[in-house]
Amino acid sequence: MEIRYKKLSTYDLDQLMALKKMFELVFTGKEASIPDPVHLQQLLSNKNMIFYVALSGQEVIGGITTYILPSIYTVTPEAYIYDLAIRKQYQRKGIGSKLLNSLKEYCLTLGIKELFVQVNSEDQPAIGFYKALGGTAANVVQFTYKI
Repeated sequence: MEIRYKKLSTYDLDQLMALKKMFELVFTGKEASIPDPVHLQQLLSNKNMIFYVALSGQEVIGGITTYILPSIYTVTPEAYIYDLAIRKQYQRKGIGSKLLNSLKEYCLTLGIKELFVQVNSEDQPAIGFYKALGGTAANVVQFTYKI
């Protein structure tokens, strides 16, 4: 099984659509509705968004979405991982690690020195994954507001 890792560009709308569908399937166990291609194309064009995918042939089997956040505390931005998922049958094969390492290498080229991610406290596999890759846990409580 040969896995390729790719940072998506503005020309990769089909792969971003497949990534969004794959996220829905992994996170909810349900097939996703067709994503709005206009919105997804705008995201691909946004310089503050990073998308990486893992491909087996032409199939998106994993991916990571990241936001670049300017900071008032440093002149360099930070990066926030919003989603990282691997299709169930490909999990525990090092694909998530390679996606995260690819993202870290790319962030270094942008001068980004800090990358962070939020994980639900009950998601022990995800917590273990990020710890194993050198992440340091922070004791943070998130508040969400419906607007």
